[in-house]
Amino acid sequence: MIIFILLPLLIFGAAQLFWFKGPLTIFPINSADSTTRFSAYTDIGNQGTSVIKEFKQNENSLLFRYIEGNGFAYPFAGINIAPVDTATFWDLSAYDHVSIKLTSTEGKIIPITLGLYIKNFSKQEQPLTFRSMVTDIDLSKDTSEYDIHLNEFSTPAWWYSMHGGINEEKIGSPDFSKCRFIAIQSCNVIKPGVEDKLQIGKIEFYKDHSSLYIISSVLLLFYYLSGIGYLYVKNVKRNEVKPISIQYQSVWAENRFDLETQKIISCITNLYPDQELDLDKVQLETGIPKSRISDLLKNSLDLNFRQFLNHLRTNEAKRLLTETDLQVSEIAYHVGYGNVSHFNRVFKTLEEISPIDYRKKHLNRNTK
Repeated sequence: MIIFILLPLLIFGAAQLFWFKGPLTIFPINSADSTTRFSAYTDIGNQGTSVIKEFKQNENSLLFRYIEGNGFAYPFAGINIAPVDTATFWDLSAYDHVSIKLTSTEGKIIPITLGLYIKNFSKQEQPLTFRSMVTDIDLSKDTSEYDIHLNEFSTPAWWYSMHGGINEEKIGSPDFSKCRFIAIQSCNVIKPGVEDKLQIGKIEFYKDHSSLYIISSVLLLFYYLSGIGYLYVKNVKRNEVKPISIQYQSVWAENRFDLETQKIISCITNLYPDQELDLDKVQLETGIPKSRISDLLKNSLDLNFRQFLNHLRTNEAKRLLTETDLQVSEIAYHVGYGNVSHFNRVFKTLEEISPIDYRKKHLNRNTK
């Protein structure tokens, strides 16, 4: 009886030791740790005029004050975090999420970049030859800690354009086992000349084991119930053995999966004009966890939340550009962008043409 009770618990404990990987903490680090380098950068190399006002690191936080300037079309400043040893990489292949604690006094959207090594292509002295995997954090006043699924990171179109002839087919899928650096960049919707202060309290990669815990719990429950049932049949109905007929029904998970996906898509489709729309709001509206929303969108549409939202907004913008006389700035705000420059940048990334040129192109086509 004791073996019956303890055996699954011992197996479960052993499985945690071998299969469950602990988190990888990039920051904060021990003051004696000299294996990680923290540095700041600006667009000065691109004839920009952005300025770093303060960059300070202590055991519990990174403080970064900056002012974006003029001179470069897309001004930027940021923090770069990398192993001191240039031959060292962070292996992120065993993780599926990154948790970042971040606040900003003025910023609303903070881009996060992972620099991944590409065999026979990346060069240590040229950071942009490492594959850029980028996602945007939509900052909220209600929280300072953000959990991001690694599926939300993707390679932007500008990176492929910078390296002419390179595409997904040639370089293959992202290799998260060799991450060379992490970059946290300035908010790209702040007006030049406005000072912003970023404060970072944590960067930690982890594996979400919640599904494994649920499966393990179900299996344990099934095991114990089966054991109890067996003892009951053996001891109480020893003299009466009857065949047991079990009527199996088809598993409903697939239908549930479809309904959840439809619920998510319907929610985003209805709320996309909201400039503050983020995963938190979709979770609140649908009751579906953020990590599952990201997984369902990725599995169903091959898009992360931000990509799907940008596609929706861009498609509506295309309709308004061709069917109405609204100004581009009015259209930008109508479809959910709080900044016209950001709208122009997203539109051109997806359509490879600016909104104004898109309208001209279709007007000319209709007048012929």
